[in-house]
Amino acid sequence: CHFLFQSWLLPARSWELMIEGNEDHFGEDLALDEETANEILGYLVTNSMENAASWNKRARKMLRGLPSTPPASITELSYIKKKHRKIKAKVLERESIKTLSNCVACHTRADRGKYDDDNVKIPKK
Repeated sequence: CHFLFQSWLLPARSWELMIEGNEDHFGEDLALDEETANEILGYLVTNSMENAASWNKRARKMLRGLPSTPPASITELSYIKKKHRKIKAKVLERESIKTLSNCVACHTRADRGKYDDDNVKIPKK
C-alpha cells in the first residue's frame, strides 16, 4: 500500500474512475467488494477537490487548472507539476523518495494534509 492521499487532491470523476477500475489500481488488485467500494467512493466524492474548494485554498487553486479529462493520478495535475518543476529527476530517484507520488518523503506533515513549503525537507539519500 501507499500513503493515504487526502480526497481533496483529486476531482470526483478521478475517484470514480479509480474505484471503478479497482482491479487494476496502479498494477494492484484492491479486491474491493461492491459495498466497500461504494462506501469508499462515497467518502472520496463527498470530499473531492470540487467539494473541498469552498474551504480548502489549495483545492481551489488545483481546480482552476483542471483538465477536461480527469487525471488518473495526483502527479498528473498541472498544479502539482508546476510546484515540483524545479526538482531534478536525480532527486526523485533517491532511495528515500523514488517517485513524485511519495509525498511524505519530503512533505513532513503530508499525512495531515499540510503541504506548505515550511514543512518540506528533501532527504539527502
